[in-house]
Amino acid sequence: MSVGTKAALADREVIRGHIRHMLDERDLDAYIAVTPSNVAYVSGFVSYFLSTWWRMIGTVFVVLSRDEAQAPVVIAGDAEAEGATRAAVGCRVADYPMWVETRNFREIQDADGSGTLRPSQWRQADIEVRLTEAIGTLGARAGRIGTDLRFLPYQTVESLHRIAPGAELVDVTDEMYRIRSVKHPFEIARLAAAAELAEAGMSHAAELAGTGTTVNEVRAHFAEGVARKVPTDPRFAGYSELWVIPGLGGPGAAIAGASGDDEYRMQVGDLLKFDCGTTVDGYRSDHGRTFVLGTPAPDVERLYADLTEAHRRAVAEMRPGNRIAAAYHVAADYMRTSGYPSYRRGHFGHSLGLDTFHEEWPFIAPDESDVFRSDMVFAVETPFYGSDLGAIMIEDLVHVTADGPRFLTSLPRTLMSVGGR
Repeated sequence: MSVGTKAALADREVIRGHIRHMLDERDLDAYIAVTPSNVAYVSGFVSYFLSTWWRMIGTVFVVLSRDEAQAPVVIAGDAEAEGATRAAVGCRVADYPMWVETRNFREIQDADGSGTLRPSQWRQADIEVRLTEAIGTLGARAGRIGTDLRFLPYQTVESLHRIAPGAELVDVTDEMYRIRSVKHPFEIARLAAAAELAEAGMSHAAELAGTGTTVNEVRAHFAEGVARKVPTDPRFAGYSELWVIPGLGGPGAAIAGASGDDEYRMQVGDLLKFDCGTTVDGYRSDHGRTFVLGTPAPDVERLYADLTEAHRRAVAEMRPGNRIAAAYHVAADYMRTSGYPSYRRGHFGHSLGLDTFHEEWPFIAPDESDVFRSDMVFAVETPFYGSDLGAIMIEDLVHVTADGPRFLTSLPRTLMSVGGR
């Protein structure tokens, strides 16, 4: 076993230990991971099929026994079995046939034409066979099974009831988010790498922006900046995708562009807002910055300064033991007392990690009862999406440490200028 594999296994065993502790507390016999995020978190295997296509929910699972002597079982289609075997350290992989032909060149030339006809996509019966084997082997068939019940497809619920008719399915969605909210060093490193790639995209797009720039050009230049950065460091080897929501213009810019017009061309005084991220080894970043072409309008300059101060005050609250809601209240109170009594925002940030929609629990919101804990990572944001001045985004990844908050992002939080062409 290589040094890297040993380290990956050690990381994953710590994670599985936390989940087993939760199973002990809830008196559950096993946990079945079904969502893309939890499949990856428990096993280390990021299924491309599951993470990309919503209809694949219910086709990939990880069955984790409360008994640590039992290896977790990954159930996946045979098209992904080889990748699962490499990535899911310390797991057993059980596959079933999919539509993809995976036999090698010599096998498909076999004169007797042996082999079972593949399904057009997959067969639920084949998945149930693998689930039956895994649950039976782990001794949880007739017990209490924790799972991502909130997000399970109806077909999967029916399957589990057929496979284990005596078992009680217990929703542990909230418990899994709580466990995942505290990050391990390798997770923090991946989020930081993803943020660095996004900053390369923003910087490149801003450098090329000027009079006449369109939203589509901003998107393309952002992707180009990320692509140029990826080959420069092995930390980015696990890069897989990006997302970017630009706001361009003054009145009507809102979130996606000026009045929704992708062909709007940037003018002097316009704001260029980025809300964006990339994915590295399954971990998705989320942050943003705002630029201006020329001199900002006085109202923009004033609002931006106040949003920046609200952001600073929220981040200052991010110390272990402090209430998460306190960070919301200091930002909201500052905005209300600084001349914006009607400014409303549901949250000023969120955890993030493996979810394909990057906003994860807990949220920096007024009704959040949890406290900041060491090694949480939040995307902290104080945006403005009004249709009159243009869109503003100030958002950073912030790591909660015993010594105080630490930024995983590095671009200045000032209103930066563009106009190089």
